[in-house]
Amino acid sequence: MALRTNDTWGTIIATPPDYYSATDAPALAVSRIKEALDLAIAAWGNYGPLEVYTIGSSVNAALQLEVEYSARHEALDPLWDK
Repeated sequence: MALRTNDTWGTIIATPPDYYSATDAPALAVSRIKEALDLAIAAWGNYGPLEVYTIGSSVNAALQLEVEYSARHEALDPLWDK
């Protein structure tokens, strides 16, 4: 697989992580995950790009998040699921 010319993986970047949550993900869990990641970025740097997905206990909500994930990546890369 060839790397894209705008591939920043493995380098420190200024762009913050993208966060996505299933509809049933507890707000407290989401906020604590963000807080923990902020601490890690402060300590070790922001390598990315990074996407963080949080799910709860609903299979249907997780499957919907998966559909959104696939749609987002197909829009970014037409060969994503090929």
